[in-house]
Amino acid sequence: MASLAKRADGHWRTRYRDAAGNQHSRHFKPKVYAQHWLDEVTTAVTTGMYVDPGRSCITYGD
Repeated sequence: MASLAKRADGHWRTRYRDAAGNQHSRHFKPKVYAQHWLDEVTTAVTTGMYVDPGRSCITYGD
């Protein structure tokens, strides 16, 4: 599930839950950027191509 909401400071907050149920959020100034990013993440999660941001920096040796 994903959501998009306007904050009091004028920024847009996007939120989504990954396959493990963890919530992630990000803030954007223009709504167009927020919606575009949210669409990309939602597509990646539903198609199985999602990479957890916290695990994306693990090196091959680890």
